[in-house]
Amino acid sequence: MKSFVRRLASRCPRRLWARGRLDIGWSDLLFALRAPLLAGATPRRVWPTKREHIAMHSVRTAWDALLCTQQWPKGSEIIVSEANIPDMIRLIELNGFVPVAVPINPHTLEVEEGAVEAAISERTRAILLSPLFGARMNLEGISAVARRHNLLLVEDNAQGFSDTSFQGAPEADVALFSFGLIKTRTALGGAVVFARDESLLKALENRSRHYARVPTKEFYMRVARAIGLQCLAQPLLFRVFWRVLEWRGINPDVWLSKMARGMGGGDLLVAVRRRPHRATLKLLRRRLREENNSQMNWRIRRGQASLNALPGTLGREADYGFFWALLVMVKEREALIERARQKGFDISFRTSSLACHGAQDTTFSRAMGRAIFLPISNPMPDGEWGRLIEIVRDFCEEEYASQVALSGRVDASARLDATVEL
Repeated sequence: MKSFVRRLASRCPRRLWARGRLDIGWSDLLFALRAPLLAGATPRRVWPTKREHIAMHSVRTAWDALLCTQQWPKGSEIIVSEANIPDMIRLIELNGFVPVAVPINPHTLEVEEGAVEAAISERTRAILLSPLFGARMNLEGISAVARRHNLLLVEDNAQGFSDTSFQGAPEADVALFSFGLIKTRTALGGAVVFARDESLLKALENRSRHYARVPTKEFYMRVARAIGLQCLAQPLLFRVFWRVLEWRGINPDVWLSKMARGMGGGDLLVAVRRRPHRATLKLLRRRLREENNSQMNWRIRRGQASLNALPGTLGREADYGFFWALLVMVKEREALIERARQKGFDISFRTSSLACHGAQDTTFSRAMGRAIFLPISNPMPDGEWGRLIEIVRDFCEEEYASQVALSGRVDASARLDATVEL
C-alpha cells in the first residue's frame, strides 16, 4: 500500500489545490447532521426581513411553479438572457412556452434594453434575466420596457447572493435566490422567492403545498456529499484522490463537475416539483442569519485584483455586487489547464452548468467557448492564488480577447435552437 501511495505521489505535485471549496463550515455541516432530529416547527420565514418571501426546493422549482400559475396561452414567448442554466430553458418548453434568447454584453454582463425591445412580439409574456458571476444588472430601462408591454420581469439571482440586505433589483417583479451546493452561503439546497405582488407568492405557495417533501435519506446523502467535497478541498488529500480516479480510468474533471451539479438526470418535472426537507429550511434559516461581511470583503478584494490582472476576463466593466467567479478568455485552453495542474492547481471550464442558448455564433458564446472558470471562493492563500493568476495570465492575450469579444453582431430575436454547454 505504501509503495502504491508513493507511486501516486511521484506522478503529481506535492499539493493540488481544488478548483473551489463549498461555502459552508464544519459547524454548519454538523448542524445539518442533527437538523432532521431537532424538535420544533418548520420555519416558514427563513430570510431575516419583514418583507414577505417563501422558501422552495430550488430556483427551478420556483420557476416551474411560476410558469404553472400563469394563464398564458400555449406558445407564448419568454425572453431570456442567452447564458442560463439549461433546465430553466427546458422548463419553459415543458410548460408549453417558447424561450427567446437575447445577447449579453461580454464587457458589462448586461442585456441591452434595445435587444429586449427588438425581441418582443405579440406573443411575449415575460422576461427572465440571469445576472452572472456576482455582477448586478441595471434593470431600470428594461423594467420600463416590461411595463410598457405589460410583461412580467423575473430576476434569477442564482449566482447573485451576497448578503441579506440585497433582495433583488427593486425593478424586478420576482427575484429568485439559490442556496444549492456550490452557491454562496449554501444550505445544500433550497431557494428563496421575493415578489412585489404578494398574491403571486401566495399562488406559488399554494401550488407547491401538495408537493412531496425531499426524503430524509436524500437529505443525508447531500450532507455526506458536502462533507466529502470539503474533505477533498485539502490539497494533499485532493492530489492523491485525483490520481486514484485516474488510476481507475475515471476522468476527475468530469467526476467533480457531476458532483457539483444540483440535479441529476431523470424526469425534470418530477425532480423539481418537491418541497424542501424541513432540515434544509432549518439550515437555510441558520445560514441566512450568519454574519460574513469579512468574507465578502475578502472576496471583493480578491476578485477585483484578479479582474485587474487578467486582461481576458469577461465583465471587466460590470457592476459587481460581489465576486462569485471569473470567466477568463485564454489561448490554448487545454494547454493552460494542463500547465496549471502540473504546477499544483486544478482549474476547469466545466465547473458551471451555465450554457449559451440561441444562435450558436453569438458574441458571448464565442467568448465562453474560449474561457476558463475561476471560482473566487477558493480559500487558497494569497501567495498561491497569485501564482495561479500568473499562470493564467501567461495564456491571456488582451488584443485577442478584445477581437473575440467585440466581433460580430447578434440577432436579438434569435430563437433557442442550440446549446453550447460548459
